[in-house]
This record gives sequence, structure tokens and C-alpha cells, in this order.
Amino acid sequence: MSQPKEILGHYEIGKALGKGSFSSVRLCRDINTKKEYAMKILDKQTLVDQNMGAQVNREIAIMLQMSHRNVCTMRECFQTHDKVYIILELVSGGELFDKIKTAKRLPEDTARYYFQQIMLGLNYCHKHGIAHRDLKPENILLNENDIIKLSDFGLSNTQRSTESGRVNPSMMLRTVCGTPNYVAPEVLMERGYNGFMADMWSCGVILFVMLAGKLPFYDKVMHNLFKKIQTGQYTIPECISPGAASLIKKLMCVNPLERATMQQVLEDPWFKMCWKEEFDESGELVRTPSQDAINKAITQMREQRQAQEGKKDEKVNNDNPAEKTDGSGPAEPSGAGHAIKNYHAHKKVAPTTKPGMDELQAKAQIDQDVAQKRKELEELARQKEEMDRLLEQKRAELEGLSLGADAGMTLKPKRAVAK
Repeated sequence: MSQPKEILGHYEIGKALGKGSFSSVRLCRDINTKKEYAMKILDKQTLVDQNMGAQVNREIAIMLQMSHRNVCTMRECFQTHDKVYIILELVSGGELFDKIKTAKRLPEDTARYYFQQIMLGLNYCHKHGIAHRDLKPENILLNENDIIKLSDFGLSNTQRSTESGRVNPSMMLRTVCGTPNYVAPEVLMERGYNGFMADMWSCGVILFVMLAGKLPFYDKVMHNLFKKIQTGQYTIPECISPGAASLIKKLMCVNPLERATMQQVLEDPWFKMCWKEEFDESGELVRTPSQDAINKAITQMREQRQAQEGKKDEKVNNDNPAEKTDGSGPAEPSGAGHAIKNYHAHKKVAPTTKPGMDELQAKAQIDQDVAQKRKELEELARQKEEMDRLLEQKRAELEGLSLGADAGMTLKPKRAVAK
């Protein structure tokens, strides 16, 4: 005998899709239309205990405004005596994070195809006065056709600006929030920031991660991580092309006043490759990746997936520093998650606890260790060179003394002999 179906309103509730810190997500289906959605369920008591009522209300108000191909949309919201239910567009293709984790790093054409869609969705948000404030691969979903959907607007907020688009000091946002590895340096300064420009920094980090397969900023000690972010201490690997590297540098500029704006990114030569422009019904210019770009990206991802499947039997994976080389399983966690959680005690920064994040952190840690060893070797080489120079100098001094002594003996006058 089959179990009775769980019905809530005109929705039939299905299997669990995921679980967050303060909510769970389940599959649901409209009984009338048979269309499937994602149902986000929040416990009211938890919201009260965590003082998150205002944040959830803001998230709902913001998502009700969203209607764009590259933004996850909300259908409706309702509540019972103890729960809040948010009905969202069902996006079944997984997270961008999982794509990166599987591929190790994305081919440039694929990364550009995804990045173009990310910027289109974000441009829509910014035009409607919304700063996301927590952009990262885990919050970027893909549907079954590889269409990007920006999601999780839990930390988003309205960003006021003038008619010309300027954000005056009085309009700055103040809340320190986001995910540490992706957060802009000015957010950490706690002096107010332009939410739009903070989003642009996060996009630069996302582009870096897609192309390099690792985080640009990483340190086990949170204070050191923030120092690296605030001073822009990162290295672009050789696997990233000059065009992509140039755009990353423009986006990951420490000074937000010198950072690339949305319009500058949309006009960037690397960004505009495989790009088409057309007009929608309202006469507004719409820019989308070309069909050639779409086909190429899909082909590359399919080839990578097949290559990955062919390597499943290998016990050793030298390309994955987060796995033990003896094939016995995952390595110990890097410890960064604990540091972020400790930082949580006095900052509203979301921890990065997603399974697989240790892999990106491990790669960043390896690069950091290699760079440190290189510095140590360079210092040893410098010390050796200095010692060789001093030895040569001493040798020359000794030779000079020896020559001087010989010369003195030769020139010494003979004592007169009495006759």
C-alpha cells in the first residue's frame, strides 16, 4: 500500500532537494497544472531565535520583483502557524560549483558562456536596484539546458543611487556579509560600500575560480585571508589567457572607484566574444551568447564529462590535491571552515562548508606553500651569493696582504757592512 501523498494547499510535496542552515528545500508539484517547483521551507521559531525575520521579508520582497531568464524566480509565498513556504522555479541542472569541481577547471569558452549569463542576470538585478552581496558558484544554478540562474537572495539588499547611477556616501550599505573568499575588500573595512561594486569584485573571483579551478585568496588564518583580500595578493596562473586575465584584474581591483563597472564588463573584448545582440518586444537591446558559443560550451562539457567517466577506475588522481594519493579517500579538512565559523561570532559572514570546497582551498594552499618554498629557496640563494661575495672579498684582502708582505721584503734596504 503506497503512502498517502503530502498535500499543502494546491501543492503535492515530494522528495527533499537540499537543506541549509535555516531552511530545507523540497520538490513540489502544482496539483492543477502538474508543473514542478522547489519549495523552500523556513521554521518561524528559528527565524525568531536567529533574528532573521526582517532578512527573510526583504528576500521575499526582492524576489517578487525578479523576472529574468538568468535569475531564479519566485512563484508565490504563503505561511502556516509555524512555517513559511516560498515556491521557487525548479532548477534541476545543479550548481556551478559542482561543474567546476567535476571539470577541475572549465574550458575558456565554457567559462565565458557561463560568465556572460551571470553578468546578464546581475545587470538585471542592478538595474532594479538590487545588490546580491553573496555571489559565489554555490549560489549560481543551471537548468537542464545549461542556462545560468542566480539564486539565494537571502543577503541581498536594495542599493540606492542617484539618477546618474552614482552611489553617494549616505547611500552606502553597512552590513558586513557574504562568503569570506568572495567578499570585496571594502566590505571588510566596515566603512560603508557600494553593493553594486562589491558584486563586481565577487564576479571577478568567480571568473578566476572557473578558469583556474582554485580560489585566488586563501589562508587557514582568517586575519591573514582578509589581509590578502584587502591588499589584493593573488597570482593569475599561466593557464588563464591574457584577455581573461585582463578582465579579472579589472574586476579584482582593490579600489572600488577604479574597479570595472557593469557597462565596462559588457563592452570588454574578451567578454564580447561569441556574442549576439538583438531587441526584445519592448525595443530594449538584449545581449546573449551566440548559438555557436552555446554549442561549443555544451560540446566541451560533454567531452569533459566523458573523460571524467573514463578515469573513474584510477586509484590515484594527481590533479586533485584534496584527495589522498593512495586512493583511500578524502584528505583531512583544511581547517578554513572552522576559522570562518569562529569569525561568525562577531561578523555576519556566511561560512563556506559545502562539500568539495576543501578541494579549491587545498589547491590554493598548495600554491601558497609552493610560493613560500620558492621564497625560502630564493632567500637561501641570496644568502649563498652574499657569502660567496664576502669570501671573495676576504680572499682578495688576504692576497693583498700577502703581496704587500712580499713587496716589503723585496724593497727592504740591506744593512751596510763595515769594512
